[in-house]
Amino acid sequence: MTTEKIKEYLGMVLDMEMSLYVQDKTLQNLYRVYNNLGKKKIIPIPEKEVSKKDTGEYMKGAGIIIGFIVAMVYGIYRVVNNHSSGGLSSIFDIFGMMIMIFIVGIISGLVGAAIVGPIIKSIAEVNEQKELDRIYSIKLKEYNRKVEIDNKRVRSEMPEKNKVLSQIEILDKQYQETEKNLMELYSYNIIHNDYKRDIVVISSFYQYFCKGITLSLQFDPNTGDDGAYKIYENEKRLNLIISKIDIAIQKLNEIATTQTVLFDAINKANHTIDRLSNDINNNHKHLSAQINEQTAIEEYQHERILKELEYHNFMDAIYRRK
Repeated sequence: MTTEKIKEYLGMVLDMEMSLYVQDKTLQNLYRVYNNLGKKKIIPIPEKEVSKKDTGEYMKGAGIIIGFIVAMVYGIYRVVNNHSSGGLSSIFDIFGMMIMIFIVGIISGLVGAAIVGPIIKSIAEVNEQKELDRIYSIKLKEYNRKVEIDNKRVRSEMPEKNKVLSQIEILDKQYQETEKNLMELYSYNIIHNDYKRDIVVISSFYQYFCKGITLSLQFDPNTGDDGAYKIYENEKRLNLIISKIDIAIQKLNEIATTQTVLFDAINKANHTIDRLSNDINNNHKHLSAQINEQTAIEEYQHERILKELEYHNFMDAIYRRK
């Protein structure tokens, strides 16, 4: 192949590689939108609470109050009764009466705690349960309202979800076709196997040819031309270029002046990704109005079919003449 034909060939390969990059990234965006559309939200179901009071606390409270009241009444009764009968004759009588009052208070408190405590507890539980049921009823109505709203959203998004799926199928089919056509370009073995399927390498080779840095891929002993392979390896060895595509994408501004072809190719690809994803990624709500319209992806597919057919005819014409 002539130098000019090699340059054109490299341009075609680079375009095909970047097309696969565009299609892959756009498919990722489409799948993300597809998975989010028509997806039910997780709405927590309200739990019905049951009132549970501590029986011990109510028994303790009832016992203390009842015991204290009974002890006071019994104490007053004893004082009045002793006063009418002539009063207490000694300190021992007073001490004995106090012990009896204490014992009566303890016994009545225990009895009251055992009987009245559970009753008070049951009444408190009934009252609290009414309030809990009222709150639960409000929460349940709100839950049902949210579920109904979400169900409507899910139903309304299904046509959009199906549209996105159709776009995925179109682009996935085009990805397979582009990959097949790219492998056909590589099958001519114009480029050494070590440098195939590498965007950075192909863009570097193409840049060398476009700028006239070299006129061949391999070293030419007749002219002393180092060739694209040797130039690339030297630049890579001296760290004059970024040789990994993922790093180049992350540090795009750093290659703006040294790897201009790659810089322009990535920028163009990112612009295309944004254009293809615009109607779907983060703006899928507008899809309902586009159900019957040709999408950017369908237009892109048509462009790629024509472009790749042009590449095929270009290569076919060259090798058919030989």
